[in-house]
Amino acid sequence: MQIKIVLTGKPKNCLKDFIEEYVKRANRFLKTELVYVKDNNNSEDKILKLADASKSLLITLDERGEEFTTLEFADFLEKNIKQGNSLIFAIGPADGFTAKFKEKADFLLSLSKLTMPHEIAGLALAESVYRALSVLNNHPYHRA
Repeated sequence: MQIKIVLTGKPKNCLKDFIEEYVKRANRFLKTELVYVKDNNNSEDKILKLADASKSLLITLDERGEEFTTLEFADFLEKNIKQGNSLIFAIGPADGFTAKFKEKADFLLSLSKLTMPHEIAGLALAESVYRALSVLNNHPYHRA
């Protein structure tokens, strides 16, 4: 079981460093990887191929997806860990993913009903993954 966070486009340096730091922290608990996909006409195809090749569940970030609290997100990860599912969290480009791509996703996840730049969504997701894994491992990072 592993987690891949796929970010369409490369974030600016200041956010890139923060995203990579949280991915590094999450990796202490569970193999977690950050993958950048160039923002172009075939970025969605690349993400689908990545999910197929690794036999991973594709979780697409979308403002209309399901929202979780931190503890619910930790439960979601724990359920998938126990089932041996690898997860790919896909964060789209500035204009979002196409409806066709979202239909192929196994799950739509919303970090917020607010629209945000994909770099900020990447940071929020990386931190949320780390926080949820901290909860599951009784690490004191999360304070409820």
